[in-house]
Amino acid sequence: MNANGQDVLEAKLKTGGSAVVAGVMEATRVESVAGKVTTVAGEAVERRAPLENDVWIYRMVVGVLGAVLIIATLGGVVIAMVGRQVPEMVVALGSAAAGALAGLLVPSPAGRR
Repeated sequence: MNANGQDVLEAKLKTGGSAVVAGVMEATRVESVAGKVTTVAGEAVERRAPLENDVWIYRMVVGVLGAVLIIATLGGVVIAMVGRQVPEMVVALGSAAAGALAGLLVPSPAGRR
């Protein structure tokens, strides 16, 4: 037994119920490699990347970035019309949202093949 008591814990896991724990752990094991077939609860399941399975993630990200871009643009215009200087944070938010939208909506070079 070491200072952390690991030997006692390992001995308890190896006796009485370890087959149940091992069976549950094996049945619920899921690997995060995209495109690989794994077993989940005894059934073969093909794992794919989240954007291949769920189009709503992509739509939500594009919607939120679009809303940030519109709000930052309109806010900057309203602030400028009032006669005040537009804060750098508003410009940075609008620029970051525009860049992120461009990066998401332009097809990747790998996708053009």
